[in-house]
Amino acid sequence: MMPFDRFTQKAQQAATRSLEILQKYKHSQIDTEHFFLALVEQPEGTVPQLLETLGASVDVIARKLEAVLAAAHKSGGSPHSGVPTVQVFITPRLNRVMGVAHEEANKLQDEFISTEHILLAIASERNTHSANILRDAGVTKERLYGAIEEMRGGQRINEPDAESKFQVLEKYGRDLTQAAAEDKLDPVVGRVDEITRVMQVLCRRSKNNPVLIGEAGVGKTAIIEGHAQQITANDEPEILAGKRLVSLDLGAMIAGTRFRGEFE
Repeated sequence: MMPFDRFTQKAQQAATRSLEILQKYKHSQIDTEHFFLALVEQPEGTVPQLLETLGASVDVIARKLEAVLAAAHKSGGSPHSGVPTVQVFITPRLNRVMGVAHEEANKLQDEFISTEHILLAIASERNTHSANILRDAGVTKERLYGAIEEMRGGQRINEPDAESKFQVLEKYGRDLTQAAAEDKLDPVVGRVDEITRVMQVLCRRSKNNPVLIGEAGVGKTAIIEGHAQQITANDEPEILAGKRLVSLDLGAMIAGTRFRGEFE
């Protein structure tokens, strides 16, 4: 059984889409390839983003999965062929994948099972169509861990809609730590005290939200960019190591909304 009660919204959508794919190919049981294709096809989903980050072609992976499902339909092999009945089952293999996804969620200290947990579970398989497709694309479990950590920036999946919030950061934000790593930020001179003070506030157990106030042009952005450069240079306390600084474009976020509640 799939643990729907612990699925994020994106994972639930993928489960629904996998059933549609099952019906398209006239199979009788949902297998890993059905679910994997549903993940790959998700518009603005986390899985396509992770695959592209690792240099894999989402279109190529989708075509390979479609070929596997089409061949199974013709041969009558696994995935199981035949006209679906009213009651749809998942294969023991997909059930094992969901069990591994549950373990991955616990390992990452997440409350909900997200699409990236399921992708990690698929990558954990050996000598299966889906795992071989990932391997041929250069996507390994170890590389996925790194890409997920970079995408999340230390955040956890503690809400059903957490994945959509990652997409907001990618769509409306600029990763200053990545820009610093790529040497795209100007050097910051004479702001050591202010940068150190920001760092001290961030490291507090409570009341750890620094606010920079000043007229335009006095150097507020420079302080934050200097902080991003310190993180990239590993010149930060351990508690801040590996964290991301993301600059949000609030104007772009508000531009697509009509009401204040919609923006929130």
